[in-house]
Amino acid sequence: MVKKVLSICSIEPTRLGSFEEFIIAFTKKLTESGYEHVVAVVNKPIDLVYSKLISSGAKIISFSETNSTYENTLTFVKLIKQFSPSLVHFHFFPTPYQPINLYCHLNNTPVVYTEHFSPNKPGKKLLKHGLKRVYYGILAQLFNIGIYKIICVSKFIEENHELYYHVKPGKLITIYNGLNLDRFNSISKANQKNNPVVICIAGLTERKGVQYLIKAAPLIIDQVSDVIFFIVGDGPYFDVLKDMVSDMNLEKYFVFTGYRNDVEQFLSMSNVSVVPSVCYEALSFAAMESLALSVPVVASNIGGLKEVIEHEKTGFLVPPEDSDAIAKQVIELIKNPDIATKYGLEGKNKIEQLFPQEKAVMKYIKIYEDIL
Repeated sequence: MVKKVLSICSIEPTRLGSFEEFIIAFTKKLTESGYEHVVAVVNKPIDLVYSKLISSGAKIISFSETNSTYENTLTFVKLIKQFSPSLVHFHFFPTPYQPINLYCHLNNTPVVYTEHFSPNKPGKKLLKHGLKRVYYGILAQLFNIGIYKIICVSKFIEENHELYYHVKPGKLITIYNGLNLDRFNSISKANQKNNPVVICIAGLTERKGVQYLIKAAPLIIDQVSDVIFFIVGDGPYFDVLKDMVSDMNLEKYFVFTGYRNDVEQFLSMSNVSVVPSVCYEALSFAAMESLALSVPVVASNIGGLKEVIEHEKTGFLVPPEDSDAIAKQVIELIKNPDIATKYGLEGKNKIEQLFPQEKAVMKYIKIYEDIL
């Protein structure tokens, strides 16, 4: 009997991002291993993602997601009845404790979750955090049944799940996000004898902290007058950040590229990458992609970023929201190219050892094999 996996993904694939690359590679390996893979996503993927999934062997179904747990549960029940999977794998859901777990348990269908996001945010609202622990504790008692594994994309996420979701350690496993290294190994570093380039790759929201890099810019320019800043990404904060640069009379130093599917080309021209997040990053594709091209990283010392960036080894970790610290470390890397090169090479080696896509794919399949 052919084993069938139903992956239910609470995302809308509007671009060929790192997760989409992973699910395509994962589908291909599942197909080669004799599995059928049904991928359910919110709305139909863009043509590029759709065609790549189909050619890898996937069956694709789209569904409508609402804010109602009841309505979503009914949708998932319909999907499970339609495809009769051997295993259901949920991606990008806010908590693993869903009523659908009970239905799957009653139907002898194992459930796996991958937690891509942090369940906690920085702050000192101890009462709120305490209430969250009680709330998730109740959910755990009600809907823990049926879950075989919760895959966390970083040790930080795994620790948070033990603390906030009361998950028993035996159900948790960390599998780092996999990066398609072929995309970076084919790129050569550009000649960096021209203007020094500082790059920031991010979804442009307040929580990504790009505003703190912009605040650091005058300090950097004071020491490195010919520096250029690339802000690569889009989002609701795009105009706010552009206006901020304009108000500070820094337009000639900044290039806002919008969303790009070729960030590796911009990284190849860059001397330093900055990841100034003020949220608890689960991991950070931006940091991983930077190191994959030997670009040292200055990052906030927060969340899973500490598992990618090792202080004074692959870059620098700085306190969140600290523009002065960002400026200091960026200046040090630009003015000391030997240190920057050393950190970049150390980082590239780390990415090749810990974060290749193939490694993550095989670990996922091993979990399926152990369950089925």
